[in-house]
Amino acid sequence: MSTIDLNSPEVKAAIAAAVEEATGPLIAKRDELLKELKTARKGQQIDPETVSKLEEQIETLKGELTAAQKTASMTVSANGSIPNQERRSRSTWPI
Repeated sequence: MSTIDLNSPEVKAAIAAAVEEATGPLIAKRDELLKELKTARKGQQIDPETVSKLEEQIETLKGELTAAQKTASMTVSANGSIPNQERRSRSTWPI
């Protein structure tokens, strides 16, 4: 059986060539995908329909908040107590 000298220039060159052959296409594909990703991030489009839906939700929530604040300010008297007619037992609390 013959031995292979792993330090010989011919063996090192053969190993380097085999590694390049095996990894070259993978590296090229990785670089291509990274370039596509970078381009996609630069030209990222915002869907107008999504923006409209979010704006509608914001307006709805603002309206609900305003109504809740008005209700809260009307039911709490100046000294911070709840008037008798507004007091509820636990059984009548909204869920």
